[in-house]
Amino acid sequence: MSYQQYKPHPALHPYIDAYWTVRSGQANSRILPDGCVDLICNFGSPITSDNNILAPDHVYLIGTMTRFSDTVNTADTNLLGIRFKPGAFNLFYDQALHEAADQCIEFERSLLSVTNLDQYFLHKQKKATHALLPIITDIVAQKGNTRISTLTKKHFITERQLERNFKQYTGISPKAFSNIIRFCSIMDQIKHNPAKESFETIAFRNGYYDHAHLTNEIRKYTGQTPANLSGFSKNGQ
Repeated sequence: MSYQQYKPHPALHPYIDAYWTVRSGQANSRILPDGCVDLICNFGSPITSDNNILAPDHVYLIGTMTRFSDTVNTADTNLLGIRFKPGAFNLFYDQALHEAADQCIEFERSLLSVTNLDQYFLHKQKKATHALLPIITDIVAQKGNTRISTLTKKHFITERQLERNFKQYTGISPKAFSNIIRFCSIMDQIKHNPAKESFETIAFRNGYYDHAHLTNEIRKYTGQTPANLSGFSKNGQ
């Protein structure tokens, strides 16, 4: 499988994590939650993602994932993706994400004819921020280890408003989002562990009750135990 990732124009860095392409022979891949929303353009043959078929010459919205997804690439796979940073999708598109979590939704096909993604999204951007983005930035900075009550007090918002905004801009609850961000941080710590810290030490440092709690969380998001994580990344590539 040939996977390439490209950074967008610097003005788009706060909103778009990357453009990416996948071209491959037949192969299977497991995609893990990362808090992002993707648009995928299929320029190749049909591919299967869980129970969904991504048809040729179609564009799909992949909502925020709360579980892993298995994809089967074919001999003529040719995908182009745009990975939006958490909460940033609605700066470019009016579609709310209430029903999009863990879903693969057919989307408008205008992207299929775009030849310059930077120019397209620089022109398409409707606004520079919304009320939830500073809160998302805070959660990411804290690596998911922050209480909802702390967030509401710090950002002068009620818990009900926070829940509603998260559903609109990410499709999931603030607690579910924080857990995913914490999981992504854990994955990085396990993969880059020069001090050879134990899972128990990593678990306690990141707010888990014990090693078993961490193991269950990793199994939930990856389908694997911590000892079997080699070869995975948070975006599955």
